[in-house]
Amino acid sequence: MADPSRRERCEPKGDIVTIAKRIIPVLTACATAGWLMISSPSAQADAARPDPQSMKTGTTVQAHRPALTCAYKVRHVRHSSFLNVRRGPGVKHRPVGRLTMANGRFAGACSASRGWVAVKTRNGRLGWAHARYLHRVHSTPAIRIPDLACAYQLRKVHNKGYLNVRRGPSVRYRPVGRLRVADGRFVGSCGSRHGWAAVKAANGREGWASTHYLHKVN
Repeated sequence: MADPSRRERCEPKGDIVTIAKRIIPVLTACATAGWLMISSPSAQADAARPDPQSMKTGTTVQAHRPALTCAYKVRHVRHSSFLNVRRGPGVKHRPVGRLTMANGRFAGACSASRGWVAVKTRNGRLGWAHARYLHRVHSTPAIRIPDLACAYQLRKVHNKGYLNVRRGPSVRYRPVGRLRVADGRFVGSCGSRHGWAAVKAANGREGWASTHYLHKVN
């Protein structure tokens, strides 16, 4: 317990000049007696500084998300399972969506942040997924579609089969639609490019099909 007599000395008396002369000794005595405490900022104050807005709402500050200009597929995940997409780059962040093998391609950042990649789920939610379960797909840019001023029909295609309409004039481009014999006539470009003609698929998507399987009607 502190000395009561010292506590009394912690209450300055007299005029202003007297107080000024005694202020330093009084403060020293009060600090020694335990009646005065001087605090200093914590050395860890800058280690984790919460956002003022998050303190009001009780939410975690979302990490900066880069541009999603690359394409990915899920890997190392069973077809019956899923990959969590989280609100930030780490398991401490809550899930905001899921990715599965059946989703196919989806957009993502071209680089990882501490082992996590910013991605966009099939339902349009933005978040982060672990890079270990993502496979980056190197896509080839699409070729400009010329005017579709001619008409075609399929040839050398079985009645129960179909012809792929691809994103570009080569088999290395991914399919964007299909054409079947039952579709009858469809529009296409009047010229070809390396054995491929621009056409409109049955789903309305424009792409390229091999002229080997096309018969120009007019």
